[in-house]
Amino acid sequence: MRERQQLKGELFDAQEEIKRKGTKAQGHCERIRELLNPLLTEFEEMRIAEAAGLMDDLVMLQAELLRLASRADQLKKALYG
Repeated sequence: MRERQQLKGELFDAQEEIKRKGTKAQGHCERIRELLNPLLTEFEEMRIAEAAGLMDDLVMLQAELLRLASRADQLKKALYG
């Protein structure tokens, strides 16, 4: 019973982290869209370096989200079969 509770706790933690990182990734996407929108900003004034930095962060967030999703799936299988 204790092991099951521990697995549930780990699953909850993974799901919460997925939500947090997903929200952060969504924010990065929205900011990148703002920074690179030619309807809002002339090309010469676009903050491309800032957008590139956010893209680098987004790559890392995606990798972490994929790892967390895999872990959550493993925990679900262990808990629910």
